[in-house]
Amino acid sequence: MCPEILFGTTNPGKFRDIEVIAKSLPVCLRSPLQLGLNLHVEEHGSRPEDNARIKAEAYCQAAGMPSMAVDSGLFIDGLSDAQQPGTHVRRVGGVPLSDEAMLEHYSQLIRDLGGHATARWITAVVGVLPDGRSHAVTISNPTKFTAEVCAERTPGNPLNSMQIDPRTGRYHAQEQPQEIDDNGAANAFQEKVYALFLHFLRMLE
Repeated sequence: MCPEILFGTTNPGKFRDIEVIAKSLPVCLRSPLQLGLNLHVEEHGSRPEDNARIKAEAYCQAAGMPSMAVDSGLFIDGLSDAQQPGTHVRRVGGVPLSDEAMLEHYSQLIRDLGGHATARWITAVVGVLPDGRSHAVTISNPTKFTAEVCAERTPGNPLNSMQIDPRTGRYHAQEQPQEIDDNGAANAFQEKVYALFLHFLRMLE
């Protein structure tokens, strides 16, 4: 029987992305929904790794099983430190934003920068075992934003409707799965998370 790992997220897009990476591994990935867990985790870290660790530890303690979590920070060139979304991509002034509210807010930010901006995502994934051992990876991915929002949407990832793939000139939300698989940045993320799973599975032996 394959070992079970809880991936602590209620975001269907994030869970789907990680599930795809882990599909070839001898692991049974579980979501909080599948286990009937409904946690509110206060994310007070200053870095994506801090918040990912906070979430992974909370889910590990609640479920009593190996757990992983992910957190991302967004840093947009041209914004002051005070304006940077950082680890609060979905919050403005402490208020959580819906997908459409996010698009409205970030579209205005990019419009104020001239309509286009380069940026980078810093993403951390942390795995925690019930005995306290842990392992983490952090990935930095460059991206490009436009203030013009396309009609297509990616469930759980609304800002894909504002990000342009420099290889194709198309919005990420318009890309087909094969195009996403061929994306170098996406591949780098998948490779690091896959390596994290391999290391985590060795820790479970």
